[in-house]
Amino acid sequence: MRRKVNMRNRNVRMAIVVAVMLSIGAYYSVARGATGNLTANGNKHNLSASGTGAYISSEQQICVFCHTPHMSLTEGPLWNHSLTIQASYTMPTPSATQLTTPLNPPDEASRLCLSCHDGTVPLGSVQNLGGVSTVISMTGGVGLGPLPAASTAYLGTNLSGHHLISIEINNQLVTDKAAQCPSVSYKLNSGIAYPYLQPTRSSYPCNRVANPNGCKDNVTMRHGVQCNSCHDPHLDPVPGVTKFIRGASGAPSTQAGWPWTFGDSLCCQCHISCTGTCP
Repeated sequence: MRRKVNMRNRNVRMAIVVAVMLSIGAYYSVARGATGNLTANGNKHNLSASGTGAYISSEQQICVFCHTPHMSLTEGPLWNHSLTIQASYTMPTPSATQLTTPLNPPDEASRLCLSCHDGTVPLGSVQNLGGVSTVISMTGGVGLGPLPAASTAYLGTNLSGHHLISIEINNQLVTDKAAQCPSVSYKLNSGIAYPYLQPTRSSYPCNRVANPNGCKDNVTMRHGVQCNSCHDPHLDPVPGVTKFIRGASGAPSTQAGWPWTFGDSLCCQCHISCTGTCP
C-alpha cells in the first residue's frame, strides 16, 4: 500500500514538473513570438553559415556573434560582441517640443546595438570563440572589417535623424509633455510598460529629493527609450513590418494627422493624442 502511495506521489510530482516546463515554454513562445528565432525566414541577425543575409560567415554557431555563456562582457546579457569604441555621437538637436537637451550618449542596450550598427567595430569581433577573443571573417565584402556605410543597417555615429534613445521617461516628463497640449498634437502615455521602457542611466530633470513621488523610477534604476524599446533582433521578418519592429500592426494608418505609415500600435505604446486616444 505504501509503495502504491509513493508511486502515486512520484507520478504527481512528475506531472507538476512537466506542467511547469510546458508553461515556461508557452510563456517564452508568446513572449518571443511563435516563430521568434534566428533560423527561420531569413533573419539577418543570423550571421552564421546558415544565415541568408548579405553578411554571413563559415561559423556554424548562431548565437555566438552576440552572446556567450562564458567569458562574457558585463555590459549586456552574456554579451559577446566587442563594444563600440565611439565615445560620443551627434545627437538630435533639441526642439521646444522635446523639453530636454538630448546630449546624453547612448547607453545600456542601445550601446550594444551600436556595437555593430555604428560601423566602428569589426562585424565579427567577439569576446569568446573557443576560449579566445577573435574577429570572425564575414562575406559581402566585409571580411575582418566593420559594417560598411553602404549597408541599409548602417547607422554611423550621427544619430541626429533618428528617434531619441537613452532618454528617461519619468512622471515629470509625462506631466511636461501633457502641459504642451493643445499646441502640440500628442503627449506621452503615463502607463508605458516593459518592453517599451528599458533601463538607462540618463535622467530627465526631476527633483528627486523635493518630489520623490514625481519621478517614475528611483535614482539607481531609471527607465526610458532604447533601441530595443522598438526593435527586437530575434523576431522573424513579417511581411509589411520592417526593421524588426516589435508589436507593430504593419498596416498604414488612415487617420488624418497621424504621421506614421506603419507600426501604429507600437507608436501608441508611448504616444497618444492630447485627447487621450490613439489611432
